[in-house]
Amino acid sequence: RIDYQLLRDHHEGLIALSACLSGDLSRALLDGRTQDARDYVARMRSIMGEDHFYIEIMDHGLPDEKTVLPQLIGLAREMDVPLVATNDCHYLERKDADAQEVLMCIQTGKNLEDDRRMRMETGELYVKSEADAKKVFEGHHHYSDNPEKLDKKYTQKQLVNQSKVYIAQYDSRQFNYIQYSDRGEKFSMKDVPAIELFNEYFGGGMNTIVFQEMREARALAYSAGAFLSSPSFKDDTYSFYARIGSQNDKLKAAVEAFDLIINEMPESDKSFQIAKAGLESVLRTNRTTGMAVLNSYLNARELGLTEPLAKVVYDNLADLTMADLLACQKKWIKGRTYIYGILGDSKDLDMKYLNTLGSVQEVSLDELFGYK
Repeated sequence: RIDYQLLRDHHEGLIALSACLSGDLSRALLDGRTQDARDYVARMRSIMGEDHFYIEIMDHGLPDEKTVLPQLIGLAREMDVPLVATNDCHYLERKDADAQEVLMCIQTGKNLEDDRRMRMETGELYVKSEADAKKVFEGHHHYSDNPEKLDKKYTQKQLVNQSKVYIAQYDSRQFNYIQYSDRGEKFSMKDVPAIELFNEYFGGGMNTIVFQEMREARALAYSAGAFLSSPSFKDDTYSFYARIGSQNDKLKAAVEAFDLIINEMPESDKSFQIAKAGLESVLRTNRTTGMAVLNSYLNARELGLTEPLAKVVYDNLADLTMADLLACQKKWIKGRTYIYGILGDSKDLDMKYLNTLGSVQEVSLDELFGYK
């Protein structure tokens, strides 16, 4: 849970709704505290911005909803706040309402005949069609034949044009380090299979190049990993992350060795075959069921695709070679500029060396977390 100050500090890219009957706005109206309701709306608009806060209306046939619904609509008109109509979805179809009552009895150890048991006072908590949803609100609110869609807001990643080092003071004999890079490159369908195999080969687990080189061969880190993060929507970008956990006196050696491995990726046919077999096994045995089916469909649509990426990778995996992996590393990984983040004891770390990576800025835990 978050408070209003935390929401104000981190509201960018978010859309806020005024919530259901349990929300602050509905509770204020039901209690007759009209001015408190106005103050709440004004406060949320100041936090989120005028285009990012909506008054939410629902009608599942509950008595309190019938009471508060016209008040919410009236307040939205009075304060010129956009409305959004929603429906709680606890189950898929109307006929599933009875099954949910049984499930709640099982979960709470009650019988259906118990008058004091927890119960839903409505059978309207199913996924409604557009026609059903319009019918619910036609007596309360005017809507157009072509209602405007609520635009989805996306958080844009930070592009990295120059090196920078951030260090947060933490009294410890070990440091934790992450480097991040984003060059603004957009989604590339033809590179998807090679990128997935690269992540499996390079930084995905104990058999990967990063782990074997940094921990097993060089004993420079107790933990290490790296991966290229792919876009999740059309205008998203690729970003590369690498991390190390090690002893303070090994900072320079660990970072330099990691940089060498990243830019001059070692070749290992054994690791390549393990990575390829492991990725193929995951793709072959993974089953998409339940809500994951819908999520897979929506994720594909976000990228403008008509089939899931996992299928694309599986169909092309067998033909990939070490040469393809080296070409992928050269195109997507080599020669990047980084922002470095370090959690460690600045009194015990090689600060002179850190200054060679980029300008160093110390940040407090208060700046990181918003509280002391």
